[in-house]
Amino acid sequence: MPTKELKHNNTPSSQVDLEAWIPTIIPALKTCWADYLFDIPANQPTPNFSDWLALLHAAASTPEKLPGYLSNLFKLPQDGVEPPSDWVILTDLLTLTFEAAKTEAGKLSDVDWQSLIEIQNRILKTAAQVSTSRKAHPVTGVLTRRALYLQIVTELNKKIVTITDSKELLDEIVVLIQQEFEYEYVNIFLLDPTGQTLTLQNAVWKTERPEPEDLITLTLEKGIVGRVAATGQGVVVNDVSQNPHFFAHPALPAVKSQLSMPLIVGKDLVGVLDVESDRINAFSEDDGQILQALADHVAIAITNARLQKVKQRYSREQALIYDSIVTMGAGLDMNTVLKSISKKLTKAVNAGACVICQIDERAQTITALSEYVLRHPGNPSHTWRKLNTPIRISKDPICRQVLKAARPVISRAKKTATTPLIWRAPVDSAGDKSRWNIVLALPFETQLRITGLIEIYDKNPGRTFSSEDVQICRILATQTALAMEQTRLFDETLTRLNEVSTLHTMAQKISSSLDLEDILNTIVTSLKEAIGCRACCIFLLDESGAQLEIKAADGLKPRWREMAKLQIGEGAAGTAAAEGRTIYLPDTRKDPGFIFFDKQVRALMVVPLIAQGKIIGTINVDDSQPNAFGPAQERLLTIAAAQAGVTIENARLFARVATEQQQMQAIIQHMADGLLLINKRGVIITCNSTLAMMIGLNRDQMVGQNINSSTLHPNLAGITAGATRRARTGVLTKEVIIENPRSRTLQVFTTTVTDDNKKNIGEVRLVHDVTRERELEQLKDDFISTVSHELRTPLFSIQGFAQLMLEEDDLDQETGREFLNTIQRQAIQLSEMVNNLLDLSKFDEGKLALEQKPLSLLDLINRTILQLQGFAHQQKVKLLPNLQATLPTINGDKQRLEQVFTNLIGNAIKFSKADDVVTISASLTDAEILVQVKDNGIGIPPEALDRVFSRYYQVHQKNERSAMGSGLGLHIAKKIVEGHGGHIWVESEAGRGSAFCFTLPLTNISKEKTK
Repeated sequence: MPTKELKHNNTPSSQVDLEAWIPTIIPALKTCWADYLFDIPANQPTPNFSDWLALLHAAASTPEKLPGYLSNLFKLPQDGVEPPSDWVILTDLLTLTFEAAKTEAGKLSDVDWQSLIEIQNRILKTAAQVSTSRKAHPVTGVLTRRALYLQIVTELNKKIVTITDSKELLDEIVVLIQQEFEYEYVNIFLLDPTGQTLTLQNAVWKTERPEPEDLITLTLEKGIVGRVAATGQGVVVNDVSQNPHFFAHPALPAVKSQLSMPLIVGKDLVGVLDVESDRINAFSEDDGQILQALADHVAIAITNARLQKVKQRYSREQALIYDSIVTMGAGLDMNTVLKSISKKLTKAVNAGACVICQIDERAQTITALSEYVLRHPGNPSHTWRKLNTPIRISKDPICRQVLKAARPVISRAKKTATTPLIWRAPVDSAGDKSRWNIVLALPFETQLRITGLIEIYDKNPGRTFSSEDVQICRILATQTALAMEQTRLFDETLTRLNEVSTLHTMAQKISSSLDLEDILNTIVTSLKEAIGCRACCIFLLDESGAQLEIKAADGLKPRWREMAKLQIGEGAAGTAAAEGRTIYLPDTRKDPGFIFFDKQVRALMVVPLIAQGKIIGTINVDDSQPNAFGPAQERLLTIAAAQAGVTIENARLFARVATEQQQMQAIIQHMADGLLLINKRGVIITCNSTLAMMIGLNRDQMVGQNINSSTLHPNLAGITAGATRRARTGVLTKEVIIENPRSRTLQVFTTTVTDDNKKNIGEVRLVHDVTRERELEQLKDDFISTVSHELRTPLFSIQGFAQLMLEEDDLDQETGREFLNTIQRQAIQLSEMVNNLLDLSKFDEGKLALEQKPLSLLDLINRTILQLQGFAHQQKVKLLPNLQATLPTINGDKQRLEQVFTNLIGNAIKFSKADDVVTISASLTDAEILVQVKDNGIGIPPEALDRVFSRYYQVHQKNERSAMGSGLGLHIAKKIVEGHGGHIWVESEAGRGSAFCFTLPLTNISKEKTK
């Protein structure tokens, strides 16, 4: 049956191309057909593949011609003749077609599956009509049961389409089989996931359903059902008293006959379809054939229902993940995002509650940031954690356990526990007697540090968490960590950008007008929008200097503008003007001296306005929520107030504006990150010295340039080019690599700046130098890669000789001791290789000196071959030395040259096929010795020949065997050979083996001897 979820299609069959799916499954159907014909006895007629395809097409396009096509395929039952196995063959061919369609499930649509079922129903219906329309014959009972079988198959297909729940589907199936065939007892046993036991999951006994305690479990081989499952062969037992394997169900002691058929899909056992009777000889051979054919359909139905369940869960998980990603990228505040994630997680794993906690490593505390509790009868109203209340890690058992294990942990309440678990009781346990009984805790990480937990609670003491539950929680935990970290970074960056952008925009607007009212209105509007408060207003002292009056406001009701007048020292604004300091009231209702003009005001911040050293008024911002403001708003208002003071005297207007702009530029210039302001026409307005230093340019080379110009310096063009990736926070981001004045990796964040009408007026680009971070990541990767490669070869040798000793029972003591010596020598070499890794950088710097002592290459080669014999034996590769009888002595580093031989011969073994030969040769040429290691393995493609000796480079070929490695072996070998004054190269052709060659110069003494 199909693996895709079938949905009803209301399109009439006449308007649907019922044949569209047939070409898609033909290759898979041919394979199934060949396997099917192979199992048919030689003396039995076999159906023709072309006839079957013609029958399928006829059923789709010309169903009225089906009788003729059925006759061509095989003969239907004739009058007075015992019907052959045509009905079974017909159902077998339909099953083959479904199996082929299942193989190509990913290419078939829901309409294709419905078309397949429609065609099957047409074929079965026509076959039944042709059979029953013939004259009566002696074996009517057999034909009747075969007709019933066809009817059941048709009904079964309908139920498969309409019922997706596996238990409900199987309940329908057992009732259908019992009612149609009048069997007394019909049971379906399903194999458990371990493949060790069978459980009676669905049954109908005469006119009643079994009780829950009747759903027994059998081991394989136990009873007739167990043996059918173990052997995969159906059985018909018409007298169970004569069968030694019969096992009577405790609730059915009077069973006399039993018919059991395995439920198999492909080669996988699903369960057993079992029919039992109170009568002896209750089943015929035809019952066995029909029930076996029916069992194939039931097995496919079970598998399909399970696949549907997995698919539905997978779809739900994908939807949940996608929904979470959308939520995180929607620009919502962190509290909203975390609350949404905790709610989604609770529902995704069908639990009672979810809590998201953050760990403060420095303070050694854990704080619950979000909680969602499913409102359900019996559920506690809360968890044991208080939101936004830090708990010492030393007093938190869940956090301690997760930090120690560094993986998901499950804690379950035990009835026998003498010490109460702190996490069971809700925070309001005094009025809530319900308790949590199980908790799943998963860590999430930021930059390889555990920075928080996700906790899933449930009140059901028998609840278990599946691997799928843990997996979806892991995914969302990772997303939570990313969202929290990105939000933190983005908030910090956005705060600075908003301040700079707001101040810059406000300064531009102020500078563009000489009208005091326009300037004041611009200030309050800009600040209200930037801070996001309920209202903003500016109080100015009247001519007497004793009373404050509102001169500009945004968000206030008109009547308050007329009524709100304060004396110096009166109210928050009067106090700020009198004392020349910022006044902040987090909650006005808790301040007995606050003067209310508007009851909606809950939080108020006031900063004084100063001009020429004198206080001339205040800027007020308020909000309807308490605790609405903080240091960031105070900093912004303070700077804005200083800018607004320039509007007091027209004579000093331009000088004051210039001063404020200089202040803004000072903020920009002293930023740790580079900053670039671009207007809507693409012209660079300003940049700071940090950016100029990063890209090696002067400010004069950047300010005034158009980012779309073709003559931009490459470094500046890279910074100003369009971003290709959008972060979840809505900021465009990209990474740029520049080579001059020195190589740097820069991360560029781009934010659009809009005016009061939401029109684009430019953009701000923040440039952060991430060179150090990327270098550290690369160093880590390089180190891990090097260690894994360099330590592998000695381990191969140890493993090979150990394998030889395990396989050779008659190994003599001398040989065994020789093997053990080799193993010990390689173990010592492992330690030496660790030190060699530390010498790698010295190779590059030329600081590692090679020993120059006389040595025999023949001894060195033979020794290396001996060490690698074990590895070669394990790989079933033969090492063949082809060495001259004598070779001159050379000066060199014995250990390093042995490392070269080990690498080249080891690679040849790894990349050779079983029974291949690796040839190692050494010969004398003019003033040097030539060494060659040749194999007949997978070879190297031409484009890779020039790169095989490069650091970390590894050849990757499709459809060929490859070996793991760091890509350092050949690079180190090249360094060693060249350090000895030699030369190394490779000759290879893809698929035809490789020959690695190198030369070593002779010493002066050796040259004389050769002469």
